[in-house]
Amino acid sequence: MHAEPHTSQLSTHRISVDIDELRFELEVVRDLDPLLDFYVERHSDEVDMIPYYAELWQSGIALAKYLARPGQGLAGLRACELGCGLGLPSLVAARRGALVTATDYHPHNEPYLRRNLELNGITGVTYGALDWAAPPKAGQYGLVFGSDLLYEERKVSVLTACATALCAPGGRIIIADPGRRHLQTALSGFRDRGFRETIEIIDDMFILDMKKDG
Repeated sequence: MHAEPHTSQLSTHRISVDIDELRFELEVVRDLDPLLDFYVERHSDEVDMIPYYAELWQSGIALAKYLARPGQGLAGLRACELGCGLGLPSLVAARRGALVTATDYHPHNEPYLRRNLELNGITGVTYGALDWAAPPKAGQYGLVFGSDLLYEERKVSVLTACATALCAPGGRIIIADPGRRHLQTALSGFRDRGFRETIEIIDDMFILDMKKDG
């Protein structure tokens, strides 16, 4: 059982984020330094305990903008976000009518996601802890999406395998990334699994929108 940060490390404040015509209120950590100090002190040998969940990443904003575009066909679609963190792309997908399962591996992520759902009055999102190395029943989702997931080389192959396993036949996988050095490795992994991509750039972030051949 991983000890949670004390409330002094969890001092938060609200920010407003506009995505297309949609406005969202997000509760975020006010100062990351004390939170980082907590994890360095308590979990210095556990890379997976780095609190990536506490940051609103630019790639997440870019992915949210992409999902908000008209014509994405999200209404009624079962969707899954990988590494959801604060959950902005999941909130957008839900507002566009998708039935979203937001997932993350970090054991302290869930309260942030639930609080942001509450702040925005969104009920069409469920939360689940997910280890990419052990995805649940295959082929459940018409859309699998995530942002800034390629920062560790050791996770690239398990990510591509997990996203592929979760994606239903005829579904899509959308990954937003700032151009990290493992992006090409991930793209090759998806191609090897039969996916072909279109690539757009939003706010200097790469958006890979992938569908399986046939």
